[in-house]
Amino acid sequence: MTDNIDLPFKQIEKAEIYAIKPNRLLFIIGNGFDLMHGVPSSYYNFRDFLGRNNGLRNALETYIKRDDLWADLEESLAHLDDETMLGTTNDMMDIFDVKEQYDDDFSAAEFFMAAEAAIGPAQTIMSELPGEFRKWISTLKSFNSAKPLADILTKQSRFINFNYTEFLEIIYEIPQNNIWYIHGDRRENNKELILGHAPGAQFENQTDPNKMNSKGMSVKNQTAYDLRETAGYGLIDYYDATTKKSTDVIKDNKDKFETFTKIENIVVIGHSLSEVDYLYFKEIIKHNYRAVDINWYISWYNSEDFERIEQFVTEMGILSSKVRLLEHN
Repeated sequence: MTDNIDLPFKQIEKAEIYAIKPNRLLFIIGNGFDLMHGVPSSYYNFRDFLGRNNGLRNALETYIKRDDLWADLEESLAHLDDETMLGTTNDMMDIFDVKEQYDDDFSAAEFFMAAEAAIGPAQTIMSELPGEFRKWISTLKSFNSAKPLADILTKQSRFINFNYTEFLEIIYEIPQNNIWYIHGDRRENNKELILGHAPGAQFENQTDPNKMNSKGMSVKNQTAYDLRETAGYGLIDYYDATTKKSTDVIKDNKDKFETFTKIENIVVIGHSLSEVDYLYFKEIIKHNYRAVDINWYISWYNSEDFERIEQFVTEMGILSSKVRLLEHN
């Protein structure tokens, strides 16, 4: 499969991983692992789970400004079309018959109902996504009996699992004590499954209520201006609710990161190396006493992965000589 493909780093066979001392080896597992084992766990599968006439799906597909939001739902959540949503405030004033504030018939209740209605789709995403996502995750099963990673996964090694599923345990009999489910374990119903976009979303700054009315939208009067501003504050809540709280995960699990001080080899399998998870990798590197000497083995599926891998290597300050590729098959 690598014929005529210009690889950015040297590639090795998976079997070479088996020779590494397991007690100095850390595996980082992403969704590509589940997909490799026949688990229908892509965000497209989540879309299909929701169905065509689902309110959450409709809100996402109508108000997320991305050509293909399901390619990476987490990052897509940062691209809310706030302009279109806030552009409905004038209509909502008419629908709820909101009077001007100096009018004797002005009703604060109608004012706030109109503001909430304008950002209703954002509230739908905030309120329904966590529950629907957990429902879907709970249905996932593996439909592949093969064990393509049997020659490299060792029970004595440690694992950071970015998935919410326990297929490492089921398929490869990896001890649960050796696996850190960094974003949650679907079996723990009383704990939140962590999902979201990176902090500092590029659209987040556009919801500054003090700047909203400088975007060219005409408002009928001061009350309309105030209604748009009030709705905008609600969108700030949206970005907070849909942001992945990576810093909180790191703070709450400082002791786990500190145990990675002597890791000498890191194998990344099926992880997209998206910027949303950069903070975790930086934390691992920060606590390692010989971080510059860590050997990185990174799986890839197609040539589109190379740009993300190269960006990751640069961002983490990893020497190119310490990187090896593993073909994801």
